Amino acid sequence: MTQSHLDPLSDMLDPADLRLHSKELEPLSADAIAELSRIERLSKLDGYSEMDVREEIITPILRAMGYSKETMFSMKREKYLRILEKGLSADYSVTLYEEDFWVIEAKKPSITEGVFAYPQLWQAVQYAIHPEINAALVVLCDGHAIEIFDREASLAAPILRVERENLVRDFDKIRIILGPLQAWFFQKRRIVRLVDKVFDKEFQLGRMEEFRHLIDRRLTAKQQRIIENQRIVSAERNDEGADIERIKGAAPEGVIAGFYHALSFRLIQASAESLISSGNPTAFPILLRLFPDKPGASNDSFNSSALFYLMSLEVEQDDLPWVPHWLGKGTGSGAPSASAVRKLIRLSLTHFAEDPARKAVLLYANSVRRLLKAMIILSPRLQRSGEEWHALERYRYNEFSFAQAVSSPDRHLLIKLDTLEILSVVRFVLLMQSKNGPFKLESAKLELRQLWERERSLLATVPDYPGLLRERGLGELHPTEASGMRYDNLGHGALAMIDKFPRWRAYVLQSHRPELETLASLGSWQAREYLGLDVRDVTLADNQVFADRFFWGDLSTAIALRNAYGYR
Repeated sequence: MTQSHLDPLSDMLDPADLRLHSKELEPLSADAIAELSRIERLSKLDGYSEMDVREEIITPILRAMGYSKETMFSMKREKYLRILEKGLSADYSVTLYEEDFWVIEAKKPSITEGVFAYPQLWQAVQYAIHPEINAALVVLCDGHAIEIFDREASLAAPILRVERENLVRDFDKIRIILGPLQAWFFQKRRIVRLVDKVFDKEFQLGRMEEFRHLIDRRLTAKQQRIIENQRIVSAERNDEGADIERIKGAAPEGVIAGFYHALSFRLIQASAESLISSGNPTAFPILLRLFPDKPGASNDSFNSSALFYLMSLEVEQDDLPWVPHWLGKGTGSGAPSASAVRKLIRLSLTHFAEDPARKAVLLYANSVRRLLKAMIILSPRLQRSGEEWHALERYRYNEFSFAQAVSSPDRHLLIKLDTLEILSVVRFVLLMQSKNGPFKLESAKLELRQLWERERSLLATVPDYPGLLRERGLGELHPTEASGMRYDNLGHGALAMIDKFPRWRAYVLQSHRPELETLASLGSWQAREYLGLDVRDVTLADNQVFADRFFWGDLSTAIALRNAYGYR
């Protein structure tokens, strides 16, 4: 069953707009289905009063749809209204954020069994048209049947009639129109219907432009109110808190998979705590996954988070039951925790200069991400895929989730970028691993050079890629273009993690000052802060330093790509 089959306003929008301005139904709970089945089985309605219909039929139906007092989706009973000297009392008006959106009028079961006449409908319409309600949707129920009218479309016939005996089977038809979020989106589309009604008769183009500006100003004025509403919902939702709780309950492999993404510090901290807790008493399974003997798939974010975990573990354990040969003394056995931390700090601050295999993986991760993003920026087809994913998010998923709050076509492209980067790095590592031999370093270097050539060729098709990037930047926080081009993202991220441990910060200042100075010349404000320099006073290293660190010394490639990205 689709939205367009039943929604009285769906024909006004094309399928793409309808996905953006409607909502897929969530499955009914087992309790709701049981209650609807109970209502279906009622057999002695001839003895019911109007109050019985309200309490035994209508109220349970409203609850099954998701309405309840003292919630965002509420209902008002016996709402008092006045028209001149006459007082009226609506049985129910149903609200979202305390705004009325539709009314339902209970009727005593009659011998005509759900066949409503003019007096019943007119009574409900009076409630609907009252300025305190102003609802388009009017609902009648006498226990035998439910009829829904759209008073702005037609009062000659209902848009939907459902017999009580078919309540479970047809309940989604009711929910598509009257469900809490369905009614909310109906109101928005109702505005479009009024616009059509008015501007189908307009004969001045200038008037239409003036109205467009009026609407733009009104919507702009509502932005602060929307932000305040979002803060209320976010405070109730506490997404980061929910993410932390999920991390606490996740399996170690799931927590480690999160390291590939740029996480907030609180999530990195929660991840480390979760891994330490799940790894007790030996920590061996966690260490093996994070620091395998052979080079594994990783990126800058992964290594920074892994370093934070290792430093956190060192606080808890003086000795590790196992470390890989490249973090220990070359034996792949146990080692003091502090020595493993020192080795990983040195590798991180030098971009794994003494471990070229793992350096190749990091360079590939940065390079393939840049290339993938450039392809997205330059491809209208890929950009349309972001629009399609955004529409799917809008239609299918929880309206009050954090993902819904931040959803946009660009964000979905960035999510896809994350996924494609990880998949590409995993493929690269698998291709470069020998079954029984060492990592195929020269093959990895060749793959990287070919990747850089493709990147250069693609960027050469655009006269001003930095300008295009500013226009189509996707709002990305991850430094995709800057990583390995303008600064050392791994070294910078590692320093940010080290800064959380005073002991290790002091160690770096004492033992790694040359590395700090190099990182400062490579654009890291965190390194300049360590050195007591003005973080705003940036004097970058020359192209050869960047070439040696990020391009295996290939100066021409370093210059060409740095120029293409505007880092001359």
